[in-house]
Amino acid sequence: AAERFEGLGLPLEQGRCLWLLSRTRLRQRRRAGARQSLAEALALFEGAGACAWSGLVSEALGRLDAGGVVRVSADGLTTAEEQLAGVVAEGASNREAAARLHLSVKTVETMLTRIYRKLGVQSRAQLAAARAVRP
Repeated sequence: AAERFEGLGLPLEQGRCLWLLSRTRLRQRRRAGARQSLAEALALFEGAGACAWSGLVSEALGRLDAGGVVRVSADGLTTAEEQLAGVVAEGASNREAAARLHLSVKTVETMLTRIYRKLGVQSRAQLAAARAVRP
């Protein structure tokens, strides 16, 4: 199905098929195949500017890298969000954070939006201050 959608020039549908394929591969304990499907889906969603889907797939990749366990901090951030918040709080630009964490700039922007909302901050300075006072 993903190949058909590719031939029709429908990247969102192709990405959704790849995302579903990754879930099937995980049930079959084929982690490498699942990772490949997720990476392809992420590239398609980012290329199409589908932020919500990009975030979903990015988190799925993060869970896969973390052994399938979603770890959530006391302030509600996932492991991937914690990593990004730390890099940004150190002063990295979106482009620098993307390079360090092997993400696209668009994924960094999407994740930062979620981080800001979860922490109730509106700027990088507020994010750095919030991280500085954490226990």
